[in-house]
Amino acid sequence: MKKTKKQLMELGVFIIVGVINTVVDFVVFNLFILFFSIKSGFWIIPIVIISFILANINSYYLNKNWTFKKSNNSPSEPKKITFSKFLSISLIGLSINIIVVLIITTYIKPFLNLNFIIILVDNLGWNVAVTWANIAKLSAITLSMTWNYIGYKFIVFK
Repeated sequence: MKKTKKQLMELGVFIIVGVINTVVDFVVFNLFILFFSIKSGFWIIPIVIISFILANINSYYLNKNWTFKKSNNSPSEPKKITFSKFLSISLIGLSINIIVVLIITTYIKPFLNLNFIIILVDNLGWNVAVTWANIAKLSAITLSMTWNYIGYKFIVFK
């Protein structure tokens, strides 16, 4: 029972960290979309990479020091090994992120009525393409966050 409570607390902290990382990711993603007017195609990949990297730097420090914090008595790996593992898991997460955003924004046409969302954010200059790019990004984050949790929990910060 005690282990289950600890695991639930750890998952809860991971979700909080994930929300913070998602905010970082979305803010950077949208600033670049609005600044460069890129909403789909090949040129969305650098935007995805930059926003993901900044969110991932934040993720490393928060997960290492808060989510998966080890007790003082537990042996720890050298920081280079831990970071290398983190980077490997994160690069797979980045690949998931890029593929999902690219496929959804480039090859799948919006099939939802997005007008209600556009009305809410009309002052930002959003349109259906920007809203669709954000739906793609949310889908990508959901998949990569699932991968990252499993990798961080069982490989990086075990």
